[in-house]
Amino acid sequence: MTLQSQFAKYIRDRRLELKMTLDEVSILAYGDNTRKSMLSNIENEKRTVTIETMEKILTALNSRCEFIQNK
Repeated sequence: MTLQSQFAKYIRDRRLELKMTLDEVSILAYGDNTRKSMLSNIENEKRTVTIETMEKILTALNSRCEFIQNK
C-alpha cells in the first residue's frame, strides 16, 4: 500500500471516527468549506497531496503524530 493510499484511508477513518463531515474538516483546515471536493478526492485517491496539505488535514483531525506513527 502506498503512502498516498494509507493517508487516504487514515483520514477517512479518522474523520468518520470523529463523526465529522467533509465540510467540517474543510472549515477547520482552510477556514471555509470550498475545499470539500478536494478533500473528497484525496480520500478517494483521485488527488495527490502535498506535505502542507497533509499537515492542515491532520491538524484539523487532531492527529498529526498519530498518522506518522502508524506508517
